Amino acid sequence: MSRLRVLLFVLCLGPAASRAAENPYAELGLVYAQNVDTGELGFNLQNWCGVQDSLGFVYVGNTSGLLQYDGVRWRLVEDLGPNIVRALHLDRRGRICVGSRVDFGVLEPDSLGVPRLRSLRPLLPAGAREVEEIYSIAETDAGVYFQGRAGVYLWTGGADSLRVWRDGGEFKGLWEAGGGVYTRLEGRGLAELGDDGRFHLIPGGKAYADKHVTVVHAAPGGGLLVASYDDGLLRYERGAFAPFAPALHERLREAQVYEIITLSDGNLALGTLRQGVMLLSPAGELLTVQDESVGLIHNMVLGLFTDRQDGLWVGTDSGISRLELPGRLSSFDQRLGLEGSVEALALHDGRLYAATSWGFFASTRRTDGRFGFTRVEGVDTQCWALLETPSGLLGGCNEGVYAIDGETATPVEKDLSVRALASSLSEPDLVLVAHDEGVSLLRAPDATGSWRREGRLGGLSAAVRGVQQDADGTIVVAFEHDSGLLLAYGDGYAAAPSLRVDLGPEQGATADWNL
Repeated sequence: MSRLRVLLFVLCLGPAASRAAENPYAELGLVYAQNVDTGELGFNLQNWCGVQDSLGFVYVGNTSGLLQYDGVRWRLVEDLGPNIVRALHLDRRGRICVGSRVDFGVLEPDSLGVPRLRSLRPLLPAGAREVEEIYSIAETDAGVYFQGRAGVYLWTGGADSLRVWRDGGEFKGLWEAGGGVYTRLEGRGLAELGDDGRFHLIPGGKAYADKHVTVVHAAPGGGLLVASYDDGLLRYERGAFAPFAPALHERLREAQVYEIITLSDGNLALGTLRQGVMLLSPAGELLTVQDESVGLIHNMVLGLFTDRQDGLWVGTDSGISRLELPGRLSSFDQRLGLEGSVEALALHDGRLYAATSWGFFASTRRTDGRFGFTRVEGVDTQCWALLETPSGLLGGCNEGVYAIDGETATPVEKDLSVRALASSLSEPDLVLVAHDEGVSLLRAPDATGSWRREGRLGGLSAAVRGVQQDADGTIVVAFEHDSGLLLAYGDGYAAAPSLRVDLGPEQGATADWNL
């Protein structure tokens, strides 16, 4: 396999499997990310919003206009270019509602199937059809709401008219949350659309009269999540605001939460302007952070949406990313502390260990909260092998055999260039060590706690790259090229073998065979 980078597929092994079942993000590495540089495609770098329609086409609101992606290429929907599109919404009937700088409406295919914008401006009263830029779209049972700074427009899906709200002030955002419609009225505060068809300040909403609210979202378990530059992310319940995730409150405030969506697994994806995407559990626990350091195209997130495969699309100030979260596979490399070319892996005491060209590494929870790797102290050379035994974990490297305990390696047998380790199937306390001068033998620790050296296999002095011993005592060794030996010992391992059979291509030996 390619050893430039290790792909650690979902490991269903021992304690790791149970942790993954409880929290699929607990041991997440680098997720599979597809990045799109919209600037290189000839469009603006900024991407504000997106949806996927029933046919699988992806639409993204870009500063250049509305982009369509068919799985192969990106194109500009001509009716809306070159005007910034900040708002997209897939309504309950599967129609794509669009809000741009100069118009708003719904996409409909023409006779050739090409999407065209059906403008809703003609439904406005005469003399009121000059619409300012649309910033947000929301939907309730009443219909679809389009928000501009000077007005809010409700379309019920018919072809007759629009309902218009104008109160002489400015509307700063519009959000559907828990069945209600919310906005921030500039200079007045956070308001909800009432049954009487008017916007009313919610209890305590005056606190946001002059604060920039970026998003209002339904909170897990009830209430609202309200994000602002000044106060971070708060939960609103029964007229009171309180930090949603107290342990993360300052970090979320500094990150500047700009967008929130609920994923299919119930977790929350938070798009931030400074720290990429944060995933939080319904209880406010930080699950993972996806930012530039682990593959996100840019840390300034402007929009989030998911597709039918639960892929998370991230519109940013400098391109688009699609993330597989939690993903069926993730990878680890130097960005998560795993350095060098990986030669072997082993799971021991609930931790994953790697032997690489730079040493031994053990999985750990890093100081930044991510699951990654840390170096095992005591070895600083090329490492080739790992073996879990009932007596502990052994590692083989260019300097010999080491016993690994946690993040410390202690020499067991030095001055050997070790390439492989194997447990005997005929003698459970015996370990075979393949190295440049043959095969050495180790016995499990005795009462002193030390591994015991038992010499080398007799009649063998070549460089061995692989070894195994079957239940009947037969030993097979592999050399560097397409050759090996089958050995049997009758009077102890130090004596010459009682059986010696050369193995070549006719017996299944290949240039890259591995025992």
